Amino acid sequence: MPYLQKVKPARQAPNRPGNGQPTAPISPQAAMNTVMALYSDARRQLEAIELFLSSFDDNVQYRNDIAYGAWLGAEWRIQLASLAGTLRAKIEKVYLPTLSAVVLHPECSPETKTALRRLEHRANGMLQALANLDLALARVPLSGASARTERSALRAAELSCRELICDFEDAMFILDQDKAAQWTEHCLIRPTTMVQNAPQHR
Repeated sequence: MPYLQKVKPARQAPNRPGNGQPTAPISPQAAMNTVMALYSDARRQLEAIELFLSSFDDNVQYRNDIAYGAWLGAEWRIQLASLAGTLRAKIEKVYLPTLSAVVLHPECSPETKTALRRLEHRANGMLQALANLDLALARVPLSGASARTERSALRAAELSCRELICDFEDAMFILDQDKAAQWTEHCLIRPTTMVQNAPQHR
């Protein structure tokens, strides 16, 4: 009889948002932490966009060795080119699975479920908007583009980031209104470690 080698069963990945598996229920409180992290990251992306827009508008030269929000001066064109794909991945792999997981949780009220499903619908619309942004940014060369072309690309990215931030804010208020109010107020205060929006810091 031939020797049959035992094959160990493949290890199953845990059910959690973002790994492509069915999501396990999570509480609104746990989801709040996830959405706060997404919100904070999106705000840093928006701040970077606005800082580079201001450098164009004010005709101020930015510095390659300084971080402006989430982007380094020397790499901002690369960051801009990949922005739509980065945001889209966060919606698909983190945000949407998190909303779906909260709906499954027993603590989620019928009203909250309805509100979260509306957010899911908006997020799917945002995915299409980001796909369009990705196509627009792909037409902008990483070098040799005119200032007008780069400014136009930055403004399109700014609009997408602002819309996404509004969605994250709505999600946080649905999950925990009191905590969301405190968090958004905190985020409106620029940390002392972040580069200031002033000519001497560019």
